[in-house]
Amino acid sequence: MSNGSWWVGGGIDSNYWKMNAVEYTDGGDFERGVHLPIFVYDHCAVKLDENRIFLAGGMRDTYTL
Repeated sequence: MSNGSWWVGGGIDSNYWKMNAVEYTDGGDFERGVHLPIFVYDHCAVKLDENRIFLAGGMRDTYTL
């Protein structure tokens, strides 16, 4: 994970389908990454180090994680 890279994970699409996909970019086209183990939205992710991202909070269905 380089400085300036963007990671997008989870969310809700325009049809309100929950998503678990992860995509990332270093300034070019977005590329697919791994899938999250659960569908999640309204969460926050923080880079811990060069190899790990911490995902906190969010919603899954109607339950807060």
